Amino acid sequence: VSARKNLLTKTEDFADAVWAKKNATATYNVAGYHTLSTIVTHEMESRLRFTTSVTAGSVSRFDVVAKKGTVNFLKLRLLYTNGTQTNIDYAFFDLASGTVSFVGGSIQSASIQYDVDGFYICSVVGVSDGVYPFVDICPASYDLQPSQSSVAGASVLIKRASLTYGPSATR
Repeated sequence: VSARKNLLTKTEDFADAVWAKKNATATYNVAGYHTLSTIVTHEMESRLRFTTSVTAGSVSRFDVVAKKGTVNFLKLRLLYTNGTQTNIDYAFFDLASGTVSFVGGSIQSASIQYDVDGFYICSVVGVSDGVYPFVDICPASYDLQPSQSSVAGASVLIKRASLTYGPSATR
């Protein structure tokens, strides 16, 4: 049995440069919380992205602990490229009601579980068909849109994230 390993670094500091920002700002240590980042979007299709490498065919699990900010929805994306094609697998989470609101692409499963103080553990599981996965965290003003689902000023609060891979989707 192979052990699962968190591939992310800076799993609580999303303002760090390891998280590429597209039309977004991440602020670390918001409101006295030591492990809290706020992601604020500047326009449509805003995101934080982490790039790593996973063997094709591996099961990847992406977990983010989040709380609603100025918007209720969080979109998590797993992007895999095999050199000629990029597949986008995604799920939307309603951080106000604690529900998975939409799943697209070839996500195997998506779940949400209450954590503490209004935070939820949002999880997506997928199987990579390429070797360069990207994971995205995107505040969303509404769900059901695989891309452009945010407006300027949208924010969510993020405590931590993990990306694990291996033979199964367990934590």
